[in-house]
Amino acid sequence: MKTNTNTMLEQERQFEHDLSYAEFLKQNNPEPTGDELDDMEKVFCKAKVLKTHNHLHPLNNLYYQPLKGA
Repeated sequence: MKTNTNTMLEQERQFEHDLSYAEFLKQNNPEPTGDELDDMEKVFCKAKVLKTHNHLHPLNNLYYQPLKGA
């Protein structure tokens, strides 16, 4: 029975520690501004376009010629 109460106390302390860390993150990580959100959206859209058209424009080797189907 003693180990059960010890583990419950340990879990409770861990939970309180997790809550204090969550509060710390809320206080020290401000939400991004509108400009930052716009920049993130531009980067995401650019990556999405490059991913869909990757076969047309290889990123790291301009002279890469993929094999044509057999």
